[in-house]
Amino acid sequence: MGIFAIFKESIKVFLTDSKDLVISFIILSIFQSLFVFILISIFGDPTYEFNLVLSKTPLEEGVSDLFSYNLIQHFVSYLVLGANSLALLDLVRGWDYSIHTVIEKFKENYPTIIILSLILALLNSILGKIPVIGSLLGLILTLGFSYVFFLIEDGNIEYTMDYFKTSYRLSQGHKLYIFILKTLYVILPYIIIIVTSIVLLPGIILTFGLLGLVIAFLWLLLSAFFHLLSTLGLTIYYHNNGFKKLSNLF
Repeated sequence: MGIFAIFKESIKVFLTDSKDLVISFIILSIFQSLFVFILISIFGDPTYEFNLVLSKTPLEEGVSDLFSYNLIQHFVSYLVLGANSLALLDLVRGWDYSIHTVIEKFKENYPTIIILSLILALLNSILGKIPVIGSLLGLILTLGFSYVFFLIEDGNIEYTMDYFKTSYRLSQGHKLYIFILKTLYVILPYIIIIVTSIVLLPGIILTFGLLGLVIAFLWLLLSAFFHLLSTLGLTIYYHNNGFKKLSNLF
């Protein structure tokens, strides 16, 4: 399936199971948001170190640097992504999907999900400290490791590093397509907001307050929607491309 066919299929699947998908996504988003809020409350805001006026507490001085914050935040995000990816894979293959499915997937596979999430979080945090080259290398590796969580279900893999090796091999010849697919889901909210803003421009000039709030809400809604579609789209892409190549590797 091509990129736009995958995109259309993700919308079709979403519309078919929109209720369960939206409920699960809201719950998972609230969980991540609450965790980040608690993280900031305990360890401080990572941007706090750039404020030269306010002083840090000893706890913030020791723990709330940008690296530690990003590491923990990435780790939790990958935990959620791992369990949700496995649940979405079931959905794409015709099984039921709900927040209960996501929780069950985590309970069944938590040792592997935790280890893979920790490695991915470390890679992102370490490479994020390296200007330019780190970002470029991080992008390549992120695209190459897009399938690691799906392989928990399909790979029959024994050693941790083989998840990454297998995912990277499966994504060979597909990294550009995966990048375009993910980018498509990212830029569409911008396009919709820009078109909406142009159409509503006279009203925005006259009553900026109310319409500004409407556009801000629309932006948040669209971003959340397309973030959900992005994960779903990658799952469909893996099922139709990566999974087919998997049998040739074993």
